[in-house]
Amino acid sequence: MADLRNGKFENGEIPSSLIDKGNSMLNEPLDPALSPEKWKKVDTLEIFLIDYWNSSFVRFFTPVPEPVQAMKATISLNSTNIKVEFTDGKSRGKILGIENGEGYIIDKELGKVYSKESDLKLYLESLRLYILLPFIAHKFEKIYFMGEMGIGERNYSEIFATNGSWTPSKEFDQYKFLIRNDSGSIEFVQFTYREVFDSYKGVLHYEDYTNLSGRLVPLKISIKDGLVDESFIHQLQIGTIKFFDSNLIPIQ
Repeated sequence: MADLRNGKFENGEIPSSLIDKGNSMLNEPLDPALSPEKWKKVDTLEIFLIDYWNSSFVRFFTPVPEPVQAMKATISLNSTNIKVEFTDGKSRGKILGIENGEGYIIDKELGKVYSKESDLKLYLESLRLYILLPFIAHKFEKIYFMGEMGIGERNYSEIFATNGSWTPSKEFDQYKFLIRNDSGSIEFVQFTYREVFDSYKGVLHYEDYTNLSGRLVPLKISIKDGLVDESFIHQLQIGTIKFFDSNLIPIQ
């Protein structure tokens, strides 16, 4: 089973100083525009984006019909609900979603049909996770500072995060957040995906952080196999984001 821990504390207690440091770095980043405080009133995101696919093989196991697919995603921060509407191509107007844990499809001919197709839920759950991870990293139950590393000319702090116990389990995935020491932004996330394979490890690359209504948001998210890989499996390029509170009132 894939394990993102560095082996240093696998057989013992993790020092409280490293737990405190990890939590502090995620809760109090260098730039205030990265702070979780900026997201306290946000309940829902409405995002227009394009999903670019380099891997037709992987895309075959998703409900995405075309290698370049524009869509509007409505994502809840406080539940697992997500709704995606394709906004161009042969599936324009088709809607996919998860509502109270159930997947569904809406099209012009059949209306709303609940679906148990695993590829639908897996894609939508992944999409929601990839977009939200930088904003919810501080919410994990288990967090600690692992150390520092360099990639090229940049230096990063490594923060481990998971739920449940520190040890690997089939119930909970693990994450390693690589935070740039010069900006405080999360640039890479190494992650496991137990639902795909127990041994699977992937990488998310967050780029083009832009200040939107006082919140720094990455507008390009690449899903890759490795940290230094130039190519991506697929890439999300965000055009616009709107923020809403729990009453769906826009937040500036």
